[in-house]
Amino acid sequence: SELNVSRWLEAHSNRSAGLTTLPGNAILVDVVGDGDYRLIITDLKLEKDVKSRLKTYKGTLLTSDQILQDIPSSVVSFFTDEIEPRIPAVAVACGSDLLIFKNSKPFFKFTVPSLPITPLESEIWKKFAEDPNCDFGKYVEDLKTIPYNVLSPRSQHLLCEPPSKIEEFIGKYLLSPPSKNSTITCMTSLNRMTHDKYGLYDVEYRVVAACREGHVCVLRRGWLEGKSIIQSDADIVDMVLKPGDNFIILATTDKMLHCYTKRGQRLWSSKMANSITCLALVTLNHLSSHLVAVGLKGGPIHLYQGRHPVDYTSVPDTPSVITFGQLGQEEHVMVIITLAGTINFKILKRTADFNLGNPDSQNMVQLQGKPLPLPKRSKLFLEQSLREKQSPIEMHQNFQQDLIRLRLTAARSLVQSLSDQSGVGNEKEQIKLSAQVLGLGPKFTLILTLVNMNNEKCLAGFTITYHTKPTLYTLSSYINLIPLIPPGLSFQLDTKIEEIINEQNQEIQSFNLPQQNGIIRVFVTRKGQSQPVLAATINMPPTELPYVI
Repeated sequence: SELNVSRWLEAHSNRSAGLTTLPGNAILVDVVGDGDYRLIITDLKLEKDVKSRLKTYKGTLLTSDQILQDIPSSVVSFFTDEIEPRIPAVAVACGSDLLIFKNSKPFFKFTVPSLPITPLESEIWKKFAEDPNCDFGKYVEDLKTIPYNVLSPRSQHLLCEPPSKIEEFIGKYLLSPPSKNSTITCMTSLNRMTHDKYGLYDVEYRVVAACREGHVCVLRRGWLEGKSIIQSDADIVDMVLKPGDNFIILATTDKMLHCYTKRGQRLWSSKMANSITCLALVTLNHLSSHLVAVGLKGGPIHLYQGRHPVDYTSVPDTPSVITFGQLGQEEHVMVIITLAGTINFKILKRTADFNLGNPDSQNMVQLQGKPLPLPKRSKLFLEQSLREKQSPIEMHQNFQQDLIRLRLTAARSLVQSLSDQSGVGNEKEQIKLSAQVLGLGPKFTLILTLVNMNNEKCLAGFTITYHTKPTLYTLSSYINLIPLIPPGLSFQLDTKIEEIINEQNQEIQSFNLPQQNGIIRVFVTRKGQSQPVLAATINMPPTELPYVI
């Protein structure tokens, strides 16, 4: 029943944003200091000739777009001074550089110190510079004795070069010593002091880092090296630190969500239906609670309180980044960027409480474990969509053929209709009759056109007879003899008709009473035959009277 009514308002979705980003590259921060929080996000571009960008959204509108010289890895905000109003700075990690922006403008650049080069590697490159004609092969073999991950990028490239190009490669770098830059892979901010209702005081921090080898390490002040507290069998996808309880929430590539204490003891693990792509901390200060948003492959987003799911929402595509916080004047906004580049904004309803005060696990949201059966129409639609993807060219050609065939049929029908005109015909006798009434009344002119559709024989011996009520109309002639009509030609006959206007008919028309049927029947007969060849009924128009009784 909890899934029937969503706790989220679909504020905005932009499918044409074209954003590519990773966890840790989107934050919500008041960059101007006016209380209007904005979304800061990095747009990663891995193409050679396309630069990554730092974008700022005010609400759902893009207000700033700046070029970054390297691929960004993380974005954080921090305060650089105590001046009021306090305006935070935004730090962007790009390669080995830390770019700091303030008021959406470049403010400072800091470069991480280079790592030391091993003495043997430094000595080898020094000998290359002193004696360009030395035995390169011997020194290359000496470089291979050094662990590959310890070498500088230049030496790593040298070992990958074929023997025929080693001398050429070394000649390019004889005048500059090798260097090993430190690349920033992740980043966070540490407040030197914290402030609450008891006052301002210094705090003690522990830094928790998730490594690519599956380790989770912790560092604290005074330590020269981190300590591994967690070893995961699968690769780590994302990590969230839950305040208050100081729990470590880990998402791994084997669809598992784990919870550990700060000492590395595992409390619980939960198996997800799909692969986990990202995590986000959902802080609800008005409920004094912290939820964890879990983004899954395909678009589902589950919110967990402990190991229990308490809510469910979704986006059209697989989420790559989820961030939650204040955006603009709204305090609880979830921003989701998908792998397809879509940016989605969801606002948490103010009445949402997630039933966190009820400890009964039965009231928790029961997530759908089995896929729902598809209706026949939906299944047919999916099969048709799959067929369109598999053979689009063939289906397009068939569609074009059917469209051209339809146009040809319509054109033929139009030509036939225009050539036939209006009227009735007799295919056996090859004769056609059409009628036209002229006049507003009470005097009319009836024009009959008799067409000989036979291109070889003449029409002769036909008579036209008129029949109508004598109380309604009088005709100039009730019987007309038709002269010979040559092949393919027509004969036109005019007949004068006058409507009989009397007091009864005027009263009927004046008071909009039902009129008698004003019709005239026309019969075309052949000489010596009683059966008509053609018969037509002509509906006469009513007479427009100039006065009303």
